[in-house]
Amino acid sequence: MRQQRTLTFSPEHQQAESDNSKIATIIFLTIAASLFITQTFYLGLFAMTNPDPDSCWVTNDVDAAARTEIEILAKSKDRNATPRGGFPLEMH
Repeated sequence: MRQQRTLTFSPEHQQAESDNSKIATIIFLTIAASLFITQTFYLGLFAMTNPDPDSCWVTNDVDAAARTEIEILAKSKDRNATPRGGFPLEMH
């Protein structure tokens, strides 16, 4: 019967392996943190520069909004949708 051999590493090799895993962890965490910070910055920039209209009109059966009541009524007429039940509604 064959005898199984187990690999044993020297303490220097084990220390080098531990240092490599620490370096890899630090690099990974640095990349993850920088991606998070970058994404947060650009989402904040997008949110602050996104135009917010003074009014936003919606109605039922129309999947788009308009800035005025006249525009939303025209869109609803173009789509053969009849506003009902409290619509058109100003959402802002």
